[in-house]
Amino acid sequence: MLELLQNFQRFRKALLAAFKEKCRQLDLDPRQAVLLKALDDLGPSSAVDLCRATLCDPATANRAVAAMVKRGWISRRKDPRDGRCSVLALKEGEGLRLARGVGRQYAQLAREAFRPFSGQERRRLNRDLTRLTQHMDRGLAGRPAKRPLPDTPLRGKKGRAA
Repeated sequence: MLELLQNFQRFRKALLAAFKEKCRQLDLDPRQAVLLKALDDLGPSSAVDLCRATLCDPATANRAVAAMVKRGWISRRKDPRDGRCSVLALKEGEGLRLARGVGRQYAQLAREAFRPFSGQERRRLNRDLTRLTQHMDRGLAGRPAKRPLPDTPLRGKKGRAA
């Protein structure tokens, strides 16, 4: 079992390094890339919903959002249902272009990472990892997870795998 966990960790590190390189190619901070992709997937969203979907802590998200608003990639407006909250949305033009670029980079990274697997093997791995994630979301040793892991950041529109 330890070997399995070590392999997960090695895969995670390699995937993260490759993702950071893809972000560098787009001249994006990885946190900004994740938030842009999530906004593209979710549509206009509150900062709270965006943090939940990406597992990004509010302080980090706030800094990234402020930088993206300043660069004109996203807009921030008052929520008409709750004036205390803001709604964040991609701006047409550069914001949308970058978000779609991140989506293409995610898809390319997924293809590269899982190239050694046949379609059947990928489906099996996805089914097994989904089962494992659901188990972890329910919690180990009877303790529920603090925050269930969302499937938004690395998934395409309408929940399809990117």
